[in-house]
Amino acid sequence: LKAFKADRSHDAVDKALDALSRASADETDNIFGRIVEAVEVGCTNGEICARLRDEVGYGQPLVAA
Repeated sequence: LKAFKADRSHDAVDKALDALSRASADETDNIFGRIVEAVEVGCTNGEICARLRDEVGYGQPLVAA
C-alpha cells in the first residue's frame, strides 16, 4: 500500500477527494461519477469512505423486522 500511494500523483488525489467533498454537498452533482474519478487517480477505498464520512456522516443501516 505504501508503494502504491508513493507512485500516484498526490495533487490528483487531493483534487479528486476535494471534488468528491463538493459533490456530496451539491444535489445536482453525481457522487458516483466523482468516486470513479477518485479511483482512476489512485484514491483508496478507505480514503474515499473517510472523505464521505467527514462530509455526510456515518450511515445508519436499515433494520427490517
